[in-house]
Amino acid sequence: MLFRKQIQGKLLLKLVITYFLASTSIVGLITLSNYFRVKKGIERNVYNNLHISANLKESNLENWIESIKQQLVTIQKMDHVQTYARVLNSNSSDSPAYQQAQEALKMDFMMIHKLSPGINSISLLSPSGIVVASSDPSTIGYYQGIGNQTTYFRTNQPDVNVIPTFYKSDENDLLQMTFATDVLGPNNERVGYLTMNLNTQDLDNFIRQNPDDDTNDTNYSIIPDTFLIGKINNKPEFLSVDSKNENITQATKVQPLSANALTQDWEGLYTNNWGLPVIGIFNWVKKYNLTLVAEIEQSEAFALVNQVTQELLLSGIGGGIVSLVAVYLLSLKITKPILAITQAAEDIAAGKKGVRAPVLTEDEIGGLAITFNQMTESLNKSYEQLADKNSQLEAAQQDLALANADLEAKVKKRTKELEQTIEEVIQARAEAEAANATKSIFLANMSHELRTPLNAIIGYSEMLIEEAEELEPEEFVPDLDKIQRSGKLLLALINDLLDLSKIEAGKMDLYLETFSVDELIGDIVATIDPLIQKNNNQLILENQTNLLMLRADLTKVRQSILNLLSNAAKFTHDGNIYLKIESYQDNEQEWIKFSVQDTGIGLSPEQLAKLFQPFTQADASTTRKYGGTGLGLALSRQFCQLQGGDITVTSELGKGSCFMITLPLLGEEASFTGEETSGEHG
Repeated sequence: MLFRKQIQGKLLLKLVITYFLASTSIVGLITLSNYFRVKKGIERNVYNNLHISANLKESNLENWIESIKQQLVTIQKMDHVQTYARVLNSNSSDSPAYQQAQEALKMDFMMIHKLSPGINSISLLSPSGIVVASSDPSTIGYYQGIGNQTTYFRTNQPDVNVIPTFYKSDENDLLQMTFATDVLGPNNERVGYLTMNLNTQDLDNFIRQNPDDDTNDTNYSIIPDTFLIGKINNKPEFLSVDSKNENITQATKVQPLSANALTQDWEGLYTNNWGLPVIGIFNWVKKYNLTLVAEIEQSEAFALVNQVTQELLLSGIGGGIVSLVAVYLLSLKITKPILAITQAAEDIAAGKKGVRAPVLTEDEIGGLAITFNQMTESLNKSYEQLADKNSQLEAAQQDLALANADLEAKVKKRTKELEQTIEEVIQARAEAEAANATKSIFLANMSHELRTPLNAIIGYSEMLIEEAEELEPEEFVPDLDKIQRSGKLLLALINDLLDLSKIEAGKMDLYLETFSVDELIGDIVATIDPLIQKNNNQLILENQTNLLMLRADLTKVRQSILNLLSNAAKFTHDGNIYLKIESYQDNEQEWIKFSVQDTGIGLSPEQLAKLFQPFTQADASTTRKYGGTGLGLALSRQFCQLQGGDITVTSELGKGSCFMITLPLLGEEASFTGEETSGEHG
């Protein structure tokens, strides 16, 4: 900690360290940038050399395969070979002519075998695939055939491209190839097959030879390892490997990278089959369905990059040291006058007067010293003015103390008046609450008195309708129906007013009982169905409960759900109304939720704000078009709140609404004051 404070406190060290960090960062960035640029250039040069090497190998491969085909065609076209083949095909095996022809061909084939070390054996097969003459007498009389392992081409179509086939010898597990062609008679009829078994040693040798060995080109700076990849039994495997990997035998299985690149050209950095990081290319020889691989170890390819990087680092470090010494001397010259000014500032802070900073230079720092001296003179004058101001401030503080005492007396007086006003407001509120309770009791009594004559009117209207239907004329029946409907509507309104007044007066009773949710929903669906169909709507029921029992006030729950369904049916035409019932757990309590969703007219945010207020509908136009008093939702919500639940709503204008009733499964009477709440349980 002490060392860090010393560094932070010394401007000279700060300047030197800052420059050192900046120069080190610049050298590092330059070195890193050049490293990647050089590496990229060398990488592209390596790819070019690898492609050149692969193209040479591809040319050698094509020449080798064509030479094998040409050699086989040449042997097939020899007159005595064709003559002996016809003799062997047309005579029995025990005839002198057959045995003479067989012995002559055997001697010819053995001579060719001695002159060509790469040929394991040459054989003549009958049209049925039986060896009738061969440089290997042990195979005579056995079936060899022209199978999948044979690279076969027709004698009369020598220019048709044939994909070579490789296979492993049953005797020594080495790679071999078998070339075969027809031996034709005078009428181009097949009299046999001429086959040539190769050990692929020549192929392996020239694929593994370095470009210097092939071309004696001294311009090659990179000597790559080259491999040939083909398929053995439909699996990609190495057909030749580099001599440095002598512990790897021929036909080593190719790793997935090589297998993926078997049918396409590819280049990149990767880890090869022997675990070495290399840079290489995959050159697909489409003509023969083979892939030539040329690669070089990354450490060898990028050795020049490392050398250039080391030289850049050394030159950067040397330049940085020289610059660091120069900056140190320059910083020393800069910091000396600054430290003198700092010392003068410390003396002034200690209370010394008449202190001046020495002007040591005529540059910006010298100007700073002159400005500092001017500032100290102004500061001395400010000290004198400050003393005068302090005297004036003390006098003002005394005047302020007197004013505060007078203000406290006024505050006490005002506080006493405010307390009296609060008492008057409390008394007025109590009188208003008493008047409101009296109003609710009066409304309840009046509603009860109005219901009795209305029930009588409805009853007599029903009797008159029945009598009018039996008598003639029947034109009185519609008028009597109107009287009955109006009476029922007025009775429902009075019942709602009575219930609302009971709630406000705190006299609404709950009758809790346990009942089946399924039976409740069945009764509700049967009751609401005519109203649903009136506007050509469809009710869709989604009951996710099974034999669920609910403890609540059955009448009030039924009335609340019917009210929501009735509203949905009234404000929806030619649409769907969904009734969904589900149960869930929240805050360690079981709840049930009844959701009524429609595709009707929906509600705006302004309409939602006043939706649950008594005697209030969405707006005046809604009242005129659809009717209603605005009591149903307010009353239904208060019924749910009395039972510890609530009604919530989500809606979008023109897209429908969703009203949700939430109730506890084991309901208890809730404490309720008649004021609206907004609790939501799900």
